[in-house]
Amino acid sequence: MAADESRKITIAAIARLAGVSVPTVSRVINGRSDVSPQTRERVEELLTRHGYRRRP
Repeated sequence: MAADESRKITIAAIARLAGVSVPTVSRVINGRSDVSPQTRERVEELLTRHGYRRRP
């Protein structure tokens, strides 16, 4: 990650990029089964690409 990318990506930003709601991103992060496979794949790809990390 470059120095100018010191800001952390938020769940809200991931939701906006994926075109889904914040609760949907939360469901994916928490491994819930009530998310379609296509949506889960899109959200997981964005989480990985943007280096999302849960708060400790």
